[in-house]
Amino acid sequence: MNKKELEALLQAGEFQTVEFMEGFSGKFTTEMVALTNAEGGTIFLGVNDENEITGIDITNKLKSKVKDSARNCDPPVEVELEEIDSVLAIHIKEGDYKPYRCSNGFYLRQGPSSQKLSRDDFHFPEDFDEERFERYLDRVGSVATPT
Repeated sequence: MNKKELEALLQAGEFQTVEFMEGFSGKFTTEMVALTNAEGGTIFLGVNDENEITGIDITNKLKSKVKDSARNCDPPVEVELEEIDSVLAIHIKEGDYKPYRCSNGFYLRQGPSSQKLSRDDFHFPEDFDEERFERYLDRVGSVATPT
């Protein structure tokens, strides 16, 4: 991603796959888990709530904190780091083993915000997506057997 693409994202603001954070904080793992439980996305460290670049000191220590946070989720979250001047972009892959959780619980990205989930948020059979379940079985190499 180049600076021009970042500027376009700043003009659009936060949405389903984009989160801006001024610095690394406890909220980071919540947002990371919410994105991986949805369709993935990017967290931009060094951008404030007014969509302005404030910049962040991108050190090895910061990068290690980000990667440690990703590894400490259950299951671990896949991330890729990218530096764009003084902004650190953390690209988060959609999770293959949902739901993911952090120490604060389970979260899901809905529009420009992240919502905490509980086990009561799933209602069977209304919320069950058979097509997604079949895709999951194909990925893991399992075959549903009739009972």
